[in-house]
Amino acid sequence: MNQLREFFKGVETLGVDETGSPVSREIQQAATFLLLYIASGDGMISAEESRVILLGIEREFGLERKHAQEIVEQAQTQPQRRSEMEGVVKLMNDTFDDMQRLRILAFVWRVIAADGETSTFENHAAVEIRTRLGLSLEQGAHARRLAEEGGDLTIEERVSGVERS
Repeated sequence: MNQLREFFKGVETLGVDETGSPVSREIQQAATFLLLYIASGDGMISAEESRVILLGIEREFGLERKHAQEIVEQAQTQPQRRSEMEGVVKLMNDTFDDMQRLRILAFVWRVIAADGETSTFENHAAVEIRTRLGLSLEQGAHARRLAEEGGDLTIEERVSGVERS
């Protein structure tokens, strides 16, 4: 797990684009849409999936809770259709560098793991997202391990100064 932390050390959050400029609300909503699409793959979004999405949006984009909730609520009003995914992923590719796209995929895997079950749909969707984000199999494996091993600190851990070992 320490190797994964080293791999991501110094990686920018998703709050800035590949040039270092703050991302637009459109990007924040697109990322949230992507996560809700994954979470709704089994027909419902669990409380734990919702929690992971909200905390992740808050952390990754550096938002206050109220603003993160607004973005999630707005994204929830849009139907999560597969046909919308191409535009969302293109926006991610146009905005983020390789490491940030890898962070997005790790975020996807955190949402998938949140309810303790990984469906066939979720596996296939994650592979499709990895491919569309232009990430290699090795990068995809790194992202999944990071998510499964909890290599990224949660907000509560950062606030309390606790680091998992």
